[in-house]
Amino acid sequence: MLCRQVAGDDTLLRLVRAPDGRVVADIHEKLPGRGAWVHLDRPSLDAAIARGTLARALAASWRQPVGRDALDPELGATIDRGLRERVLGRLGLLRRSGQLVLGADASRMAARAGKVTLFLLARDAGEHTRSRILSHARALGVPVVDLFDRSELALALGRDNVVQAALTTPLPARFARDVARLRLWSGAGEGEVVCMPAGRRAHKRETQGGALRVAG
Repeated sequence: MLCRQVAGDDTLLRLVRAPDGRVVADIHEKLPGRGAWVHLDRPSLDAAIARGTLARALAASWRQPVGRDALDPELGATIDRGLRERVLGRLGLLRRSGQLVLGADASRMAARAGKVTLFLLARDAGEHTRSRILSHARALGVPVVDLFDRSELALALGRDNVVQAALTTPLPARFARDVARLRLWSGAGEGEVVCMPAGRRAHKRETQGGALRVAG
């Protein structure tokens, strides 16, 4: 269903018609070509693909047919993977630049020195570790991100069995925005963030014809 809502960029994702006719997601917000904006809502997108609602909405927006082969039924999974890899890539950069310290001892030392601006916690961390990190974060007034499990963090950070880490420099706005977008896409039950800022003040976007709301 086509809606004409005004929404901030942080809540929308652009779908683009590729030269070969396929519908692809502009994860890195750089793709050329004609696009349409959809809300960052995976359950609704998956349902709309299955029902054919998204194909009809895109066809109406682009004023040209969207064939069955143009819309991958696994588009939601592809978007999920892309958004996750984007955040993990930023974590890797922070690690390589020395801004992210790994492990309980390094995190504890950084916290005592008043240098922690964010805690990173593996989603599959033990309850004792989780409780301790969340308690420290609330006391320090810093965010906690637990969107990824140990295996994902190990690949991104180049170290096995990463359960916790701490950011020791000011929170990068782009990283905060990407985390917020991933959480919105995944739903409230995906991960936990305590006092996570939006990253930057989103400017409102009103596209011609509005955003494509695919719910319902």
